Amino acid sequence: MIKKLYLLAVWDSESNSLHHQKFFERLADSFSAICRIELLDVRHEVLENVLAKKNYDGLLAFSSMDADLPSFIFSEKPIHGNNVVYISNLSEAFINPESILLISNRLFLFLSQLQKTLLEHLPYNLSIYDENNRLDYSNHKADNEFSIESQPKEAIDDWIVDEVKKSASHSFTLTIPTMTSEKMLIQHFQGLYDENKRYQGIVENVLDLKPILKNYLNETGQAIVPWSDVTSGASIKNDDFDL
Repeated sequence: MIKKLYLLAVWDSESNSLHHQKFFERLADSFSAICRIELLDVRHEVLENVLAKKNYDGLLAFSSMDADLPSFIFSEKPIHGNNVVYISNLSEAFINPESILLISNRLFLFLSQLQKTLLEHLPYNLSIYDENNRLDYSNHKADNEFSIESQPKEAIDDWIVDEVKKSASHSFTLTIPTMTSEKMLIQHFQGLYDENKRYQGIVENVLDLKPILKNYLNETGQAIVPWSDVTSGASIKNDDFDL
């Protein structure tokens, strides 16, 4: 499930009109299915204090704000930018079809960027390749312990695509060497297919299997033992795992 983003919409009743408040109220209602928008009148509350109390994913405002958050600006002046949209008449913003379409498209793009930003907090690399096997997204994290950051390929290797497609699970996994037995890194490639079984691309991610395996063994009361000592329970070759 995709996380519902939590946004703060900032306005000032001292310098803004009632139209500004109504605009954000309508925006919050219209986008309630995919994000939660909370309104803040900075005339009554200090922005820094509010931001310190709650974890917002982004900021909506009518002008640039001094805040360390990704921001989207609804400007009443013809200013252009990646996260700026020009609204000539706030009172008719949700009446004019062209205005509605513009707001929806730009805000959806902003929300999409925020969702991808969350992936940047993963400890290791995650990359997404499209149906043409071209790189669509990367969080630019390291894919092993011997590199500082990842340099994702613009296109995924053909042999990996072949391995994924011929697999019954549409997946392929490689073991990554580590500097310590405290980690067990794997590089996993998962094929993406739509409801009609048409190939849509591949997700590549690096995962530390050690805590997952440890939790499984604790939950089931099993243990990994040398192959020659197997009498019952989970077992695997000793040269593959060293727990």
